[in-house]
Amino acid sequence: MLITKVSAVLEDGILLLTIDENNMFEVAPIDGVSEEPWGFVLSAEAAKDPSVYRYARYAGKNIVVCFGPWDNNGFTLFKRTWVGVQENQLVSIEVFQEEDNAFFVGIVPVELTPNRTGLIEPNGELLTIEMTPVFELRTSYPLHRLMNPELYMKYERYLLGGGDDV
Repeated sequence: MLITKVSAVLEDGILLLTIDENNMFEVAPIDGVSEEPWGFVLSAEAAKDPSVYRYARYAGKNIVVCFGPWDNNGFTLFKRTWVGVQENQLVSIEVFQEEDNAFFVGIVPVELTPNRTGLIEPNGELLTIEMTPVFELRTSYPLHRLMNPELYMKYERYLLGGGDDV
């Protein structure tokens, strides 16, 4: 699925994703990993596994959404999706759930934010991320071509904890 723009709104713990202004998806918290037409949904635990981001990139996905509790520690963000986004040139939406409410933030490659943090805050209730700059960045810094996606995909089920034979 080629995506040019993703918008997100958080309502009652459910993330409403709008892809290119005409495809809407409800994204709810899960345990583990769920593959969707637009990308992957990750639990807080799954988001700590760096191979998930590499697999998402090699599988042609561009967006990951991570749900998890907020532990009042700003570095939680950087221990989960931020590194995977930077290493694999993806886009992520991180949803933090507190006792009575939730908040979310967008994560993009650092080159795409003026302050070079890689973080995009929602404008009011709406988070909007343009995908074209991500694809342009990939062209100028072809990380994907410098790796060996064919070999990785051959063994990905073992890297992600499944399969018994090659």
